[in-house]
Amino acid sequence: MKRRAITAFALALAGSSVVQSALAEDRAAPTSAPLADLVPRERPTRREFYGWEILATGEVGGVLASASIFLPDKALDTLPSTMGFVVGMPIYALGGPVVHWTHGEFEKGLLAFGGNVVVPMIGGFAGRSLRCGEQNAPVDCGPRGFLAGLGVAVLVAPVIDAFALGWQNVPLEDTTMSARFDRRKKASATLVPTWTLGPAGFIELGVAGRF
Repeated sequence: MKRRAITAFALALAGSSVVQSALAEDRAAPTSAPLADLVPRERPTRREFYGWEILATGEVGGVLASASIFLPDKALDTLPSTMGFVVGMPIYALGGPVVHWTHGEFEKGLLAFGGNVVVPMIGGFAGRSLRCGEQNAPVDCGPRGFLAGLGVAVLVAPVIDAFALGWQNVPLEDTTMSARFDRRKKASATLVPTWTLGPAGFIELGVAGRF
C-alpha cells in the first residue's frame, strides 16, 4: 500500500513538473509584433509655398513682354520693344514649369506650361473681339486687340499658377538652418536673357538658365 502511494505521488510530481516546464516555454516564446507596428506610419508634413519662385521668373518675363506691348505708341514698333518681347516671352512660358520641375512636380509643370500657352491665346482672341466690336473700329483693330489681350493675359497667368499650383507637402524633420538652405538652393532655378552683337549688325537673342 505504501509502495503504491509513493508511486502515485512520484507520478503526480513528474506530471506537475512537465506542465510547469511547458508553461515556462510558452512564456519564453517570442510574441509576434502587433499589426499596427508592421504598418508604416505616414510621416507628418506641412504645407509650403514656393510660388514666389514662379513670380520671380515667369511673372518677370510676363511684365517684360507686356511692357513691350503697352509702353510704345504702337505695339512692337521699336527695336527695344521687340527685343523685350522676344526675351520676355520665353521666360514667361518656361519660368513656372521649370520651377515646378525643380521641385519634383512634373505634372504641375506640364499643366503650367499648357496654361501659359492657352491663357494668352484666349486673352488675345478676347481682346481682338472687344476691339473690333467697337463702332468705327480701326482697320488694324485685329492685331492691336489681339496683342492687348495677350499683354494682359501674360500678367495674369503666372499669378494664377503661383497661388493655385505653387504649393507642396514637405515632411516635418529636425533639420538645421544650413540643411534647409541647401535644400532650397538645390531646388532653385535661374533664367536670364542673353544677347550678342553679331557681324553686319545682327543681334542674336537667347535665354540662359541654371538649374
